[in-house]
Amino acid sequence: MRAMANGRLTKGERTREALVAAAIDRFARSSYQRVALGDIARDAGVSPTAVYRYFEDKLALFVAAVDSDAEALVEFARARLDLGDGVPSLADLLDLMSEGLADAVIDHPLVSRVLAGDPTMPPRQVLPDELLSIHELPEFASLTLEQRAVLSREEVASIVESGLRFEAVLMAGFSMEIFRNDDLTDPEVVYSLHEIGEETRHSRLFSRLLAQLQPTARNPLSRWRWVAAKIIPRILRRRATLDVLVLGGEEIPDLLQRKAAEHPDTDPFLREVNRYHRGEEARHLAYARAVLPSRLAEPGRVDRFLVRHVVPRIIHMMFDTLVHPGVYATVGLPTFDTWKRANKTPSRVALRHEATRPIVASLIAAGAMPEGRLPKPWRELAGVDASGARN
Repeated sequence: MRAMANGRLTKGERTREALVAAAIDRFARSSYQRVALGDIARDAGVSPTAVYRYFEDKLALFVAAVDSDAEALVEFARARLDLGDGVPSLADLLDLMSEGLADAVIDHPLVSRVLAGDPTMPPRQVLPDELLSIHELPEFASLTLEQRAVLSREEVASIVESGLRFEAVLMAGFSMEIFRNDDLTDPEVVYSLHEIGEETRHSRLFSRLLAQLQPTARNPLSRWRWVAAKIIPRILRRRATLDVLVLGGEEIPDLLQRKAAEHPDTDPFLREVNRYHRGEEARHLAYARAVLPSRLAEPGRVDRFLVRHVVPRIIHMMFDTLVHPGVYATVGLPTFDTWKRANKTPSRVALRHEATRPIVASLIAAGAMPEGRLPKPWRELAGVDASGARN
């Protein structure tokens, strides 16, 4: 169905729009279970059988209705901020989502109910199938649409939680930089203060996003968090080691956010949040790359060993645990078995390689690796040869 040359909608397109508008109104007022397709069809002025010409089933119509209302709310945010076609700020988007500004709630009650986690609404898939960690495993094909929606929300929540914990470490690192510096007017101190403020704001907002996603998965790896709590303070005292880990902690989420932001089937809100946050985090990446050569110019023997042989293993673990094993239990799959096999699928391995090759390139450019003798842990992490070229 194509629009006519003069820009007007065809009859079929008008019918589809009428069905979506009627669905938004019905689903906004009643629970998903109580809304009948016949009622929506009657409101749109068509026969019940006509609905199936445009939508496979009620869930497909519900998804289209939420998509339409969500896109309208994003436009509302743009208009509110007078951005034209620009991207709304993360703060304003999450204010609209979680605090429910009065005019937004009135004009977009359906998406407000979904984002608020209304239990009468079916879970909404926020990431497309191909961005889910297990989409190449054979059991993925047997998951229902509802299970895929649950899995997508749990995976995003797991990634957000990992990001929050990483940002906490990053802020601790910036705080140590300030404490160690004799000159508190030093530009690096001012930069650190600025970044702590920004990271605090991001962390508060992402904490609210976690509350909206309402994850139920229990992370079985959390029992080992005390080990990290013992190791992290030691890492914070080693600037070169910390800077390389920061680079890993920025490059991996940056790639994940870019793929989510660029995919047309990503949830509209998640897409806009990822686009904005990538822009914000670009400063951290630029800073980490800029200071790396000076930090690695004369590293101590311990730092040199850690950067070459231990850090790549930690980054590998960081990648593998972005989606923790407990996520898979929420859709009835074995935890550790599914997690191990998911991280070995071709798409996940390729994603890890793509995310970590820029780290290898930065280390080689900074002269931190012996020429032509890249250590094995880095080669395995990034899928490159001894010279740093991809295999």
